[in-house]
Amino acid sequence: MRSLARTMFRKVRMKVPFVDIAAQTHEVSEEIEEALRRVLKSGQYILGPEVSAFESELAAYLGLGQDREVVGVSSGTDALLMCMMHAGIGPGDEVILPDFGYFAAAECVVRLGATCVFADVGPDFQISVQSVARLISPATRMVVAIDLFGDLPDWKGLRALAERHGLLLVEDAAQAIGSSLEGRMAGGFGDMATFSFFPTKNLGAAGDGGAIVCGTEVAREIRSMRSHGTGTHKYEHVRVGGNFRLDALQAAILRAKLPHLDGWNARRREVAEFYDECLDGLGIGLPKPKAESNWHQYTITLAKRDEVRAALSQRGIETQVYYPLQSSEQPLLKGSRTGDLGVSSRLHREVLSLPLVNEGSVLVGRTMEELKMADVF
Repeated sequence: MRSLARTMFRKVRMKVPFVDIAAQTHEVSEEIEEALRRVLKSGQYILGPEVSAFESELAAYLGLGQDREVVGVSSGTDALLMCMMHAGIGPGDEVILPDFGYFAAAECVVRLGATCVFADVGPDFQISVQSVARLISPATRMVVAIDLFGDLPDWKGLRALAERHGLLLVEDAAQAIGSSLEGRMAGGFGDMATFSFFPTKNLGAAGDGGAIVCGTEVAREIRSMRSHGTGTHKYEHVRVGGNFRLDALQAAILRAKLPHLDGWNARRREVAEFYDECLDGLGIGLPKPKAESNWHQYTITLAKRDEVRAALSQRGIETQVYYPLQSSEQPLLKGSRTGDLGVSSRLHREVLSLPLVNEGSVLVGRTMEELKMADVF
């Protein structure tokens, strides 16, 4: 594969985008167009049969049992918010979250008047069970663990902690759809789990979308919450909710894409394996997921991250830094209770995510060539 990439690289010189949503969508354009026509013809644009069908198809893909359901909602962030609302999280409560990760979960905690407590992560980017254990207090109600970059944390250890202390365990699987560990799919480890279908996710909509995985009884209440807390009819309101509905058009697009997800993830896995081969021995930290990863991101660590990123940018190669600022250092969250954040503080200075473009060896080959040319190895 490396020699093929070099040969093609000599023939084609182009910019390397970090993601190429349009190219992926083009592969299934006929299915998407047919799905959109179907919805437009039906006149049912909010919830309805398309959303119900997507929920059932995603549940089957995830291998959920009879006692677990998927509920489609408006976004991954709203999914997290709804989990916390359903649990009654509010003033006086503490929620433990990883310090290394996206801001969404912490924002939901603050929005409900509760307190964020930030745990450290391990070198694998996943929340540290040991750090969580040291942070549990009488006020702790929930632990939110992120399946970051497509890998999975130590769910057995987290489950043991949650059961010992009577805590609700929420799995933020926004980045991990299609990943699995010991035969269980991401989304199957928490008491409740959330997914995001933001366009850049491995399974992305053409706008916002999300889902919650939960037990059947909880699912009934979540479905009520997503439509303003409705009861027996649309004008009866029995609980606090919101406008958290998944649009039928987005559900139809996701239904068209879902059968292709495993194939797309397999391509990302091939690119990741190619990176492993090319970068091995260069003195940089390579990702080593313990899960069967969907490779949402291929994230390396290196001391001269900013210099390498600048050199690649000059040569037309786009990279991303996930994440440049610790959650505990966000202006909104400064002063939050934390554990020892030694690993998290280092990762924010060293992480660099490389493009996992699905189109093949041309773009990947050029990225490898440019990394070797960067004067940091």
